[in-house]
Amino acid sequence: MTYQQFLTEIQLQIHSLFDTDVTIQLHKIQKNNGVTLDGLTILQKGCNISPTIYLNDYYKEYQAGKSIQNIILHIREIYRAYRPSSSVDVAFFTNFENVRHRILFKLIHYQKNEELLKEIPHFRYLDFAVVFYCLLSSSSQGNATILIRSTHLSYWNISADDLYSYALENTPAQLPADFEPLMPLLNKLMPMPFPADSMEEESETPLYVLTNKARLYGASCILYPNLLDSIADKLTCDFYLIPSSIHEFLILPVLPGTCIQDLNAMIHEVNSTQVEEEEILSDHAYFYSRSEKLLTSMPEERTTI
Repeated sequence: MTYQQFLTEIQLQIHSLFDTDVTIQLHKIQKNNGVTLDGLTILQKGCNISPTIYLNDYYKEYQAGKSIQNIILHIREIYRAYRPSSSVDVAFFTNFENVRHRILFKLIHYQKNEELLKEIPHFRYLDFAVVFYCLLSSSSQGNATILIRSTHLSYWNISADDLYSYALENTPAQLPADFEPLMPLLNKLMPMPFPADSMEEESETPLYVLTNKARLYGASCILYPNLLDSIADKLTCDFYLIPSSIHEFLILPVLPGTCIQDLNAMIHEVNSTQVEEEEILSDHAYFYSRSEKLLTSMPEERTTI
């Protein structure tokens, strides 16, 4: 079965599970880094919102041997878990006073998103783009966000500078930074603790995680006023920032003889094998100077610090 045949079959079989008051639609969804995904929505009569269920990975599961019926049942479970209980008042979003406290920023890669950036307000920072979104809701089940586009500024009658001012105030307050050693964090998140010898290895090359409490677009914490300076003071040294994803940076204190080529090669490898394409932030490391209070990109030719 080809991918297009798979999409059609999924749509038909999902429709057969529901009554005629439900509309099943397929959409092309533009994601970060130029990635386009196929999303399925199930709209109930009288409700104007629905969770988007992405089908691309389901096709990979089908190719690996999973049956269409099992995929359909899983999609139904996902929908039942996340379906909205009521409609959203569209007028709510058009009134700026309703959303001004929900405006936040995030970081994406500038060059990988040049087409998207033509449609959205943004500011360039190093090789990143600072872009903006509205956080409608956040829970253990997920986050509902809307990417802010240039058309929004028109009917809100505000500028991109205004947008940045609101986001700079809101983001650190609503998504406070979380900076902690990597291994203890992994032990909290994983069902089984790491062995003691792994902890000993980690202490020889200390790695830290910088994100936010919600683990949502946490790489943008580097924009929080004075945060990088306070981290440098805590570590009492300069440090590298390793872009793990759009959700976090890894922090590595500067050690004598560190090879930037090796560090960047590791980032390339992890991005290509471990990180979803739409969640990649950058393919090289960054350097924060404690004395200069300055964040810079790390060029390949700079071998050691």
